[in-house]
Amino acid sequence: MNYDLTIGEISKRIDEQQRILNDLIKEKNNAETRFYDALEKKCSQWIKKKTSRGKKKRIGQLKIKIR
Repeated sequence: MNYDLTIGEISKRIDEQQRILNDLIKEKNNAETRFYDALEKKCSQWIKKKTSRGKKKRIGQLKIKIR
């Protein structure tokens, strides 16, 4: 094993790796949020809606595209 690194250098590397990990987690969460928002929008277009006489009517077809 190589013990040439000081505690300060190890700490800096850990901090850098933690920062990178946090950035990736934020990016993943943002992508999930965008995906579920788009899915909710598509689904809301498909949900059955009542007409003036109280009958239910389908607004459209559910089409989900995952890129």
